Amino acid sequence: MKITRHSACSKCDKSCSLAGDSHDQNEIILEVEDKIGVKKDDQVLVEMKKSSLVYTTLVVYLIPIILMIAGYFSGV
Repeated sequence: MKITRHSACSKCDKSCSLAGDSHDQNEIILEVEDKIGVKKDDQVLVEMKKSSLVYTTLVVYLIPIILMIAGYFSGV
């Protein structure tokens, strides 16, 4: 399965110093098990379990903050 990931500026046609080269699109290619008989060029809906989203959010945002605070106090 190929997923096209759009940047926040992907629909913008103006040139700006903030966007730089971020107007392009990136593709993610995944191997998945076909349980419903999808053919090439069919569109499918991709969902993520809510628990996975919460866990990922904690890992990405909360753990670095905790480690930063721990590092500050270990250096004092």
